[in-house]
Amino acid sequence: MTERLTSEAEGLFAVLRQSADPQTVAAIEGFVAEASDRELCRINAIDFAATRRLDEERVVAAFLHAARLGIFELSWNVLCPGCGGVLDTSTTLKSVKHDDYVCALCAEGYQPTLDEMVEVTFTVSRRVRRIAAHDPDAAAAAMARHIQQVNAVLAEAANLPGNVGPARVSARRSGRVRR
Repeated sequence: MTERLTSEAEGLFAVLRQSADPQTVAAIEGFVAEASDRELCRINAIDFAATRRLDEERVVAAFLHAARLGIFELSWNVLCPGCGGVLDTSTTLKSVKHDDYVCALCAEGYQPTLDEMVEVTFTVSRRVRRIAAHDPDAAAAAMARHIQQVNAVLAEAANLPGNVGPARVSARRSGRVRR
């Protein structure tokens, strides 16, 4: 899928090419134009470099410059060491101040450690390309519709010979089927 970048986005990438490695900028620009919405949310710059066999330092520098220009939104995410879920997200490292975090999924408490629980990620800016993550309410509505469709299929399947009873998918336990 190739998205046409806006003239504003093309201008931002032109400015980025003046301050960052051109090969790296070309890879980022191509990625923004061709990646799925999901891939453009919570991008890990180090993984991006490794996947494309680019110099890690140049990629990190380019993503940081791109964030300053408004191509990406930089986030500091506190992750649960148990399940990997995001416990908190901030735009600055200074705001990662909590003495401890409690994970709603694991029901465990953790004290944040910078090297183990904090990740820096980049999400494409809505100025450059709109993605589903920019409108979480619409994404939640789409998920609710999907769950309704799955439940309708499961209800029909429950009536087939040999089934032990109805099954349902719950939004709270996405991906788990209850009987």
